[in-house]
Amino acid sequence: MGGSSRPSNGAQYDEKNPESAINFFLDSTMEFITGLNLSSFVLMGHSLGGYLCGRFMMKYPQSGIKGLILLSAAGLRPHPHPETQIQPHELDSSRLRWIMSFWSIGYTPQSFVRMFGTF
Repeated sequence: MGGSSRPSNGAQYDEKNPESAINFFLDSTMEFITGLNLSSFVLMGHSLGGYLCGRFMMKYPQSGIKGLILLSAAGLRPHPHPETQIQPHELDSSRLRWIMSFWSIGYTPQSFVRMFGTF
């Protein structure tokens, strides 16, 4: 996390240190909440935002947070060992092999939806 390339924009975190990037978002969120003078609130996050909400609650447990709503919260897990992964050639269906082949080179179902543009 936080290691993708980006133009230098005076970021207030070390771009090579994922923990620093995470703390940038957590601390910015706390500054926002403090600026609004909130004493009680519900925090909601989707995907990476869900991960950050969980980290926010762990870092600031006394912040006034009264609930979390996590939608497809992302987490960091190590890649499974190659021996435990199902290989495309092991699948029974030719359609599944086709899908897994696209998946292995970075295409997702959403990639195909984007190719067709807006309707």
